Amino acid sequence: KEINDALKSVGSSYYTEGLTSLKLLNTNSFDLIYSQAVLEHVRKHEFEDTISECYRLLKVGGMMSHVIDFKDHLGGESNNMRFSSSLWEKEWFAQNSGFYTNRIRLSQIISICENIGFTVEIKKKRYWNYQPIQHNKLALEFKNLSDDDLLVSGAHLIMARS
Repeated sequence: KEINDALKSVGSSYYTEGLTSLKLLNTNSFDLIYSQAVLEHVRKHEFEDTISECYRLLKVGGMMSHVIDFKDHLGGESNNMRFSSSLWEKEWFAQNSGFYTNRIRLSQIISICENIGFTVEIKKKRYWNYQPIQHNKLALEFKNLSDDDLLVSGAHLIMARS
């Protein structure tokens, strides 16, 4: 109750239902949307819709700032890339594991955002000093990823709505 009172006193609200919550917000009502190590946890099947909702919510000229951590939460490397999506994306696995990440790579995120209409700037890109997973250990669906995509461990993206 104290948190809700504090938020109300400054004209704020707290939403925790992801895409469902975004759909409740008013179109063209935000100047800035930002996140710190959140986008990698958006379910893969909701990712594009989430970015589309952010586009809808931003005013023309509005911006998004997202820091994305591409490391897995199994051991801080890329072990999550060993599993096929047919297992990794199962509801029981993704919701109950405690270490779900969507495994969408940087080039794919940029492509999704640009296709929706954002102008994307890579503010910062962090790389592994070594390949964190051997190519032959990748699930089949990830074997066609570029070495650059596989070596990116984190990025800070700025996206603008024109």
